[in-house]
Amino acid sequence: MAFLQQNGMDRADTEQVFSNRNHIVRQGQTTMSTNLRSGFNRLFVVLTFVWAVYWLLAYPIQRQRQVDKVFKGEFRNCVDERTGQEFRSCIDNAELKASRGMELWSLKAYYSREAWFLGFVVAVPLLAYVVGLWVGRKFRANPGRQ
Repeated sequence: MAFLQQNGMDRADTEQVFSNRNHIVRQGQTTMSTNLRSGFNRLFVVLTFVWAVYWLLAYPIQRQRQVDKVFKGEFRNCVDERTGQEFRSCIDNAELKASRGMELWSLKAYYSREAWFLGFVVAVPLLAYVVGLWVGRKFRANPGRQ
């Protein structure tokens, strides 16, 4: 107290300085939590976009490539092991399997067959986001109280 009086400050001045310092700290914490929240929002949007692109485009194309690999394997077996009429029937069988597989995994067939699942692909991240907001608000301190 003697130090404060020597420098021309009384107790009220000291309380004002500490009050201002605490306000600055609280303001910095708010800014940090806002930045953290916006960072998680950005991350969520990016991951949701990647999730949707994978299930809407990459997955059916990946399955088409798998069908193509199976056809090539069947074709090699036919070339290596068959001759004459057996070769022709083996090739026809391999082409039939490949055409059925390609039709099954075309984008149009995939979208019509898996429409419920594609709705799920969009609904799950949206639901997770809403639940996250709800839970986040429940755990956030009430700004009116101190």
